[in-house]
Amino acid sequence: MTTQAQYASIPKLGKVTIAVANALRDGTGAMGTLLTASPTIMSGTRVDKIQVQAVGDTLPGIVRLFLVKGSPGTPISSIAFSSTTATVTTASSHGLATGDLATVQNAMPDQYNVTNAAITVPNATTFTYTLPVAPTTNAIAQGAFSTIKAAEIAQLWREIPVTAATVVPRTITSITSTTALATLTTAAPHGLTTGDTVIVSGATPAAYNGSYVITVTGPSTFTYTMASSPGANASITGAYSVIKSAFSKAMASQFASDAGYLPLILPAGWQLRASTNNADAFSVSTTFVGDMQ
Repeated sequence: MTTQAQYASIPKLGKVTIAVANALRDGTGAMGTLLTASPTIMSGTRVDKIQVQAVGDTLPGIVRLFLVKGSPGTPISSIAFSSTTATVTTASSHGLATGDLATVQNAMPDQYNVTNAAITVPNATTFTYTLPVAPTTNAIAQGAFSTIKAAEIAQLWREIPVTAATVVPRTITSITSTTALATLTTAAPHGLTTGDTVIVSGATPAAYNGSYVITVTGPSTFTYTMASSPGANASITGAYSVIKSAFSKAMASQFASDAGYLPLILPAGWQLRASTNNADAFSVSTTFVGDMQ
């Protein structure tokens, strides 16, 4: 039997958009939660890659990554609701206090899953939190939760310099479809590569519009998958914009000199958060695995 943690082979994706200026490096101020490590995997969640992309025009700046200490919760016995208030009953004393932040994962229906919800504690084995949308039934799968103390301070982990990026609308010649697969032909060579992200806007039918990861099929063509079939080729082609990649490297190459961070193992219940030092918008994503085989 191996003595090292074994992780699932299929990676998962954590993603957050940050757009509020926060010049602070002390772990306070506006941040987005990129990932909460599974509260049930005691060996931790392994982060293999981090990517930062400009959502719009940006100036040179800094994207900061922070680590926040969390704790796995006790097993959940049930989750019930009244309107938009969820009541969690735990199998044993949870040790929480009103104002702590709870993250619930893998509950069903999905409305019970929340990130950093402030809780109210009526007694030692229950707590409540507010749901964004009222469910229609009590939880049929309770999932698991982790908590972060209200006074917990995020610790600065990495600062990533980002370059200026300009998102310029480009001309489309045509958009056709086969069921939900769209083929877009550009008026000029696009210079893109498979895996780039584009924003299509102003097209009719509207199903063609949105943000998509593309597959390049030629110098002036690429495909992308829509949420549903538009039912017809585009009668109005609109325009497309390219989301510029400000940073995209596997951690093993970017942080090769940082022994002990290759890859990042996030302990159960901990969080990885992100902030930007100006008001430009960035999409920050991470590839991670955390389910034991």
